[in-house]
Parts: sequence; C-alpha cells; structure tokens
Amino acid sequence: MSALYSGIQTLAIVPVGLTRYRDGLPELQHFNRKEADEVLDYIDKRQKELYRKLGTRFVWPSDEFYMLAGRSFPPRKTYEDLAQFENGVGMYREFLTMFDRRRQPLRKIRSDRRVLFLTGRSAESLFNRGIMSWIHRNLDLNLSIRAVDNRFWGKMVTVSGLLTGRDLLARARPVVGDFDLVVLPPNCLNADQLFLDDMSLSEFQAKLGREVRIGYYNVARTIREVFA
Repeated sequence: MSALYSGIQTLAIVPVGLTRYRDGLPELQHFNRKEADEVLDYIDKRQKELYRKLGTRFVWPSDEFYMLAGRSFPPRKTYEDLAQFENGVGMYREFLTMFDRRRQPLRKIRSDRRVLFLTGRSAESLFNRGIMSWIHRNLDLNLSIRAVDNRFWGKMVTVSGLLTGRDLLARARPVVGDFDLVVLPPNCLNADQLFLDDMSLSEFQAKLGREVRIGYYNVARTIREVFA
C-alpha cells in the first residue's frame, strides 16, 4: 500500500476483533503476547524504512498491540499528526501525554464528591498503572474506576467505544449507591447521544438514578470539571 502513497496516506494495523457472533464462520485466533511483539518489531522496522523513503512513517500499529505485548507506548512525536487516532492508533499515548502535562493543577482541588469512572477492559490497566496510581499518591479525591465486560459483543471485545448502554448500566448499578456521579468514556456515544444498543444518555441516567457525565480524552480536564 505504501507504493500508492500519497493516494493512500496512512495505514493502521489492528488486531482482528472477534465477537461472540461467529457461528458458522471460519475459525480465527486473537494475537498472543509473542505474536503481538513480533508485529511491533516488524512495523517498527518498516516505519524506519518508509520514513527515509517517504518522509512519513505511513503505517502504525493500533494501541492494542502494545497492550497485548506488554510494551510501553512510543513517544508522542512518532505518531506524527495522529491521522489514525479514531482507529485506536496513538489514542492512549495522547491520553497519557495530556494527563502528564496537565496534572499538577489538580493538586489544588478539594472536594467530597464520590466519583466513579467506567471504562473498557483494555483501558483499565492503563488507568491503574499510570494515572490512578499518581492520583492516589498525590490527590485527596474519592475517585474510583471500574472496567466493564462487553457482554453484548463478547468479552474479547475490550475497547470502551464498543460498550453498550446496557452493559455499562449492569456494571454501574450494583455499586452506584457508593457514588455521587458516574463518568462514561467519551467514545461510547454517538452525536445523537445514543449508545450502540440505541439506549439514550437520558434513559441511561434515569435508570441509574445518578448524575452522569461524559468524560474527555483529556483526563485532567475531566477530573477538574467533575470535582468542581
């Protein structure tokens, strides 16, 4: 595909998404840690070659490959203009970079609000490994995070953008009494404020019986606003 540059400007490599709706279909397997590691090594090599030839890396692996391989995300500059952001390429690097740049003013926040963040399984380790550990060490805030299993598409679908209203509701209801506010991922609703299962945000909030807000990709901004 790089031979067709600049007619094709970027290419994203994304692991196959396997849902539970696969009756009668060819058998496919998800990548394991070793295979994800090999994919990243290959793409890194190709990026270097293409950058010398085209002046752009052209091809990027999705964030999921780094999580599968247990690797750290590359520096922000290696994603260039984040052209494949909506396809999950560089999203978590941008997520972490923005938080690191904007986290210090959060030390000034004082609040008794009890806030719950809901997210997909793939983002849970990212939150807990980096952002939440810093928050618990440095901020006196009652902030918790819960991962949501995707029961609609199947547990192998772990991204927050494919969570349905019903699955989010099922995860929040048992614990909602411990919180004043629930924050949802920014990519689980469309422009009409509907989840993938056509539940509306207003219906979700009414069923939950708690204030609900939609977070930003900028986590520091989200924390600042929900604890204001």
